[in-house]
Amino acid sequence: MNKFRAIIPCIIMTALILGFFLDSQAANELIVPDQYNTIQQAIDQAMAGDTVFVKSGFYNESLRLKDGIGLIGEGMDVVTIQGHYGENVIFAQNCNSSSISGFTLEQEENADTQSRLSGVSVEGGAVKVTECKIRNITGYGIVFYRGARGAIENNICEGNKKGGIYISEEGTNITVKNNQCHNNGENEYSGICFYNGACGTVFDNVCERNGGGIRVAGQGTNVTVKNNRCIENKVNGIWIADKSIGIVEKNTCEGNGNNGITVIDAGTSAVITENQCKMNKGTGIFFQYDVLNILADGNICEQNQNSGISVYKTKSLVSLSNNICQDNYSYGIKIDQTGEVIAENNTCEENGKSGILVWGGSNAVNLKNNTCNDNCTYGIWFYGDAKGMAEKNVCERNSYPGISVEGKEVIVTVKNNKCSGNYPSGIVFSQGAGGKAENNICENNPWSGIAIRGEGTNPALTANYCDNNGVWGIIYWAGAEPSITEGNITQGNGKEGIKKRD
Repeated sequence: MNKFRAIIPCIIMTALILGFFLDSQAANELIVPDQYNTIQQAIDQAMAGDTVFVKSGFYNESLRLKDGIGLIGEGMDVVTIQGHYGENVIFAQNCNSSSISGFTLEQEENADTQSRLSGVSVEGGAVKVTECKIRNITGYGIVFYRGARGAIENNICEGNKKGGIYISEEGTNITVKNNQCHNNGENEYSGICFYNGACGTVFDNVCERNGGGIRVAGQGTNVTVKNNRCIENKVNGIWIADKSIGIVEKNTCEGNGNNGITVIDAGTSAVITENQCKMNKGTGIFFQYDVLNILADGNICEQNQNSGISVYKTKSLVSLSNNICQDNYSYGIKIDQTGEVIAENNTCEENGKSGILVWGGSNAVNLKNNTCNDNCTYGIWFYGDAKGMAEKNVCERNSYPGISVEGKEVIVTVKNNKCSGNYPSGIVFSQGAGGKAENNICENNPWSGIAIRGEGTNPALTANYCDNNGVWGIIYWAGAEPSITEGNITQGNGKEGIKKRD
């Protein structure tokens, strides 16, 4: 017992000494200018875990951050750091567990315009940049590269010559959230850009009046782009390119100088869902040049000056489903020189041209369960040497025929569609087109249910209901060679049920 009593004071003394040691290592707050004249002096004296707190004022210096330091300003509206000529305003190299918050960062008025310096440049390490305003930088506002990790949140990047936020190189993985990028740069890189193998997430940002809104480019680059607003940028709202992978969801892309969303280049892969692409000067959503594994589902594309959705020169499967493409100046959906495309359950109404156009060497295009009403030309138009199927679509009140199959090399199966109230006919095969028309309902069209014209035009017509049309149920002209079975029903038409004209 006496032994234990002797040991207890030793334990207590050891604990007191250890407590004193730990207290002496506790994080410190170094205050500028109260304790240090410059911010860099405070950073140089700080240890990992310390905070350098900068009070309101104007500071003319360029900074080099240290590992584990929190660099905190009193607020972006009251603390301005103006970087020196030829230097980044803040540079962090392989700094882990570091943070930057609460500053306005800018460069001297006579800053070096050739070196393209940055407001915040992070090379490697792990850094968080929040609540800063970065403006009028000759390069990018914020740059992360060479395997850097971290977050960029709640910042304002405006008037930077090259761009707002730039994330680059393999191994770099960044969350970009709730930032505002305005009036940056002139080209497509200039709002927020992930490039050259960088990965991360981009959500809840606003990119307005930049050269481009958000760009994801380069092999290995893999980014989720969600809930962003890309408004009135000079080029595209969102651009997925150059073999990158993008998930683009619930973004608003309005009033951009080219397309709302562009997916381009061989090997690029994207899933585009529930976005709103309105009033863009090009197309709402544009897929081009051998892109891979493309899905566009549940998007709204309205009032664009070209088409709602356009697919051009692709080879692999493109799936377009549940999209609303209405009131666009050109087509609701345009499919041009493609491989396999499945377009189903889309609504294409009140477009300046056709609801859906399939054109120019497109193969294996399946249009199913789409609604194509009240368009200024055709509901659905197969043209050139397109091939495919139109099945279970509704095409009503279009200014031209509900479904048109036109061209010498065009072969289409038109099956189980409803084509009513179109001018002048429900379905037309023309100019040498072939294929089949089966089990379609073509009624109440002002002229005919089905019309066939042109030398060598030779569809097979089976079990169609062509009733109550203004003149004929089915009409074909001399030179056309349709196969019309007895299973077609032509009742209640203004003249003959089936008519051949010279």
